[in-house]
Amino acid sequence: MKIRSFADTGEKRMLLRRIIVYSILFFILGIGQCSFFARLKPFGATPNIVLGAVCAVIMLDNKKSAAICAIAAGYFIDALGAIPPSFSPLILLLSVAILGKVSDKMMPQFASFSVLMLPTIVLNAVFTYITSWINLRTVPSSSTIISVILPEMLSTLVFCLPIYFIVKLCMIPIGEKGQISL
Repeated sequence: MKIRSFADTGEKRMLLRRIIVYSILFFILGIGQCSFFARLKPFGATPNIVLGAVCAVIMLDNKKSAAICAIAAGYFIDALGAIPPSFSPLILLLSVAILGKVSDKMMPQFASFSVLMLPTIVLNAVFTYITSWINLRTVPSSSTIISVILPEMLSTLVFCLPIYFIVKLCMIPIGEKGQISL
């Protein structure tokens, strides 16, 4: 029985393409989220576009790629502009686990992504609530929910919808569903 080497199968080239493409994508999105949107604050809150991109990777590629992207992007956005304590890698990875189960039976289309964004923004709102609870050391008031969480949900939804098309463009060098196209 002959054992195929890792380099002979083309998997190494596909893995390298994924690493390069997703690194560039999440670097740009992380910079945009932590600098541009942190200053602009559309609807009064910073949208979590990295979470939208992770959701798009779940839909367009696979859960393993999304999990790796979630951990790396979480550490990156925490290093750029998080207020301690911040659990972005954990939050993004937990989102991949939950959204991965939800997206198993969905087709990789924009309509499915739009539907998947609804539990995504709810998860983000729960994590924002928990983070504010930890930072304030008391249960956040209803005014916090209205002034922080609802605007963040709206801005995340609005600014993550175009992210699907950006991730879909990034899938061209990788190939459809992770299949390499030469």
